[in-house]
Amino acid sequence: MPSQKNQHYVPRCALKPFTRDQEGKAIHVFNISGQKTIEDAPVKSQCSRDYFYGKDLAIENILKELEGQYARIVRSIEDGAELNADDVNTLLFFINIQARRTARAVHETTTFFNGMAEETFKHHQEQRPPDPSHQEALAASIMLGIDMQSHTRDLKFIILKNQTTSNFIISDNPAVMTNAFSFEKLRESTFGIGSAGTIIALPISPRFCALLFDIGVYTVSIPAGTRYVKVTDPNDVRALNELQHLHADRNIYYATDREADSIAEQSRRIRGARVPVGGEFTTLIRDKARKGEAYRRGTVAEEQKSAESVIMASFNQPKPSIWPSFLKYRSKPVFVDTKSAAGHMRPAIVAMRAERRSRRSEGTQSSRQKS
Repeated sequence: MPSQKNQHYVPRCALKPFTRDQEGKAIHVFNISGQKTIEDAPVKSQCSRDYFYGKDLAIENILKELEGQYARIVRSIEDGAELNADDVNTLLFFINIQARRTARAVHETTTFFNGMAEETFKHHQEQRPPDPSHQEALAASIMLGIDMQSHTRDLKFIILKNQTTSNFIISDNPAVMTNAFSFEKLRESTFGIGSAGTIIALPISPRFCALLFDIGVYTVSIPAGTRYVKVTDPNDVRALNELQHLHADRNIYYATDREADSIAEQSRRIRGARVPVGGEFTTLIRDKARKGEAYRRGTVAEEQKSAESVIMASFNQPKPSIWPSFLKYRSKPVFVDTKSAAGHMRPAIVAMRAERRSRRSEGTQSSRQKS
């Protein structure tokens, strides 16, 4: 096989801590669709496709540098070392990129592009652009991961230290975003990276898991002078493992033989809660009867005549059956109700996006003055 032909969308350095004896060679697999266990599967053939990132190796080589930094940070975490600011920023970047580099993430991006095109040109199908290629969807997905870095800096970052007899597991789509606040308090199943109540988790090893959460909505008891939070309740491990089951594409990966039965049982129990990739796309027209920038659903005739319209895209997220007990709600959560399709957002994200709009406006005015 040519060098670097087999390209991993979950890197081997992320899977290695979950391999047999952490040697990076063999790993236990639970296949969700077939509901079957595969023991000691070769790691080299997991979460990979031929030239997934392209034959020019440009993206592959950039990712390898990031993966090397991640592997070093994981070793520090396993040694119990405190991470400096640069390492925290690098780990955050790895998590954001990992969230958008998997096969499922690219599928989601393709679905988004196709759904937007279908809705935009539904009255003029002859003008509909062709579906994006794999490489186009991949590039767009990774660019989204890069942009996510600025959307996650306001989240609190901790490292969960598993002190139970249960292990953390990992999947082929391991960097998971969810939102207890949205599900439990707002009764909504659609949310985004800027939403109030965001939670992001990435299993690092059977004993450690990186967690980011909205400190304006949740509170966690964190010992002074450290980012490490001990997990002593097996149900908390089960809650975090359930996120892997819910968001996995095809496979769950785990470290020891003794976990096989519990993983199969958990998969069967929550299988019906898994949500296929897909979205709803709705055209909204400018509502001139209301003050401000308001939009509403319109008739087909109104859509065709409207000079101002937007397309609202929403993707339902799987709802967990259990949440970590160490994650408590604040008595007075801090958020911004945008009174729009964007919903309840974190103040830092609202401010950042307002600043971006201001810069774009200033840039447009400057260009007009020059011309």
